[in-house]
Amino acid sequence: MDEHIIRLYDINGREAIQINGRWLDCLGYGDLATQADSLGIAQAFTHSPKIQLYNKVLSLVKETRDESEEPVDLIPCDCLLCLKGLPKTFRSGDGKTIQIWEERLKIIIFIIISQQNKHAKELENELQERGFKKNSDIKKVLGTKRSYVHSNEILYFLETHSSLLNINLDENWKATLPTSKEFISGFDKFNLKGYWTLSSFDDPFSSSYNFSSNSNATLPIKKKKNVDNNNNNIDIINVDNNNDQLTYISSKKACGGITKSGKPCAKIGFCSYHMIRRADNTFEMSPSLNNINSDDSDEDIDTDSGSDEYESVDGEKDKKRTRSNSFQNDKSNKKQDHKQLKNYISEKTFKLRELEKKILDNFNFYRFIVKFEQYGYRLPREFVRFIALKVICDKTGETNDSTILQPPKLVEEFWIQVILTSLEYNKLLQIINVEKIRYDPDLLFDETSIQRKRYEKTIKLYKKYFKFDKFDSEIWKENYLLE
Repeated sequence: MDEHIIRLYDINGREAIQINGRWLDCLGYGDLATQADSLGIAQAFTHSPKIQLYNKVLSLVKETRDESEEPVDLIPCDCLLCLKGLPKTFRSGDGKTIQIWEERLKIIIFIIISQQNKHAKELENELQERGFKKNSDIKKVLGTKRSYVHSNEILYFLETHSSLLNINLDENWKATLPTSKEFISGFDKFNLKGYWTLSSFDDPFSSSYNFSSNSNATLPIKKKKNVDNNNNNIDIINVDNNNDQLTYISSKKACGGITKSGKPCAKIGFCSYHMIRRADNTFEMSPSLNNINSDDSDEDIDTDSGSDEYESVDGEKDKKRTRSNSFQNDKSNKKQDHKQLKNYISEKTFKLRELEKKILDNFNFYRFIVKFEQYGYRLPREFVRFIALKVICDKTGETNDSTILQPPKLVEEFWIQVILTSLEYNKLLQIINVEKIRYDPDLLFDETSIQRKRYEKTIKLYKKYFKFDKFDSEIWKENYLLE
């Protein structure tokens, strides 16, 4: 049965392609590879850089349209904004405060999710007509995130409907999402960043609709970040055009870490992606993946920060305070150690994920998968994850784990193929930004029991840092080196 449904829309004069209810221009690499697979694109292309994969999908869609016996008419956009116009409560122009963007995004997300649900019902009916009977089969094709919207889809909506919205797209509207109780993150549900839904689905087109901000933030949306010597984040706010400034020091500080877009991260409070919480409850910036070889990326956690604040002229009071602080520290040591370990694992998992994505997005596995074609994209993915474990463990020095990590047999064979092609291997090293990845073939001559211990250690690390993903037991065989 044909599993893909392609629709072509006209959104304010712009042609938009939708595959199985998802806008092509909004798809990340993983979703793009999934849609490419459903379209029957050869497996080799699913390991190409994203832009090549996107162009292949786009070319296939255009070929299908050109080969159609009947002319294909573009479907006019059927979102509530295009059908009904702007709600009276929507404020156009510049969004000077987070509250304005909070109100806008609540309306925009409502419109996007309403359209997603509408399209999902239409596509379900079409799939049933094609012979799909089980809900599980239909959900597999259409996905299960229809009640959530990705930030890429919000941006796409803003860009394609900018002439109707009349708003400034340069404003950092994403800072509004984590600061308002109106929006609920989908991270806990999907273990993926960027998905959001509404806490309540009040219809903004209803005459009884009344928006009142539930945001704790009172800062303008336009702001510059500055960091003082004590690692306190200060928000410098432009009040008007007369160069007057209002300095505000928030009780819950924004992260401020530089993101891939070059803008500071607006996450309020502790950010597990850019910061590490020290034992004394202060923050330090986590090492950047772009500086994997930097010698100063691993700093000791400062457990004595701020002790000079307790100096006193009265020696006896100082001793009492010291004893009291010591008691409190002993009492909370276990709790702090647990938090520190949890944050360390979270920060390390993020670095592994970032490196995995960096390799998959930029390295072409086409020439290597011919021999392993029956495994599709799975084997290159597992190879990349193993390499990421080696590189990150190399850097962090976690008891020299990288020197004893042992991959499964298939990953080992795939790795050898890459190494033997020196030009491609050098490209891989450049992407990762390392001089070499240690490979010692003599380790394969160790006793089987020793190799088995290394393999068990590798699986343990894999499950620790990729625990939310399905474990590929066909590649990572549990009984390897036991047979």
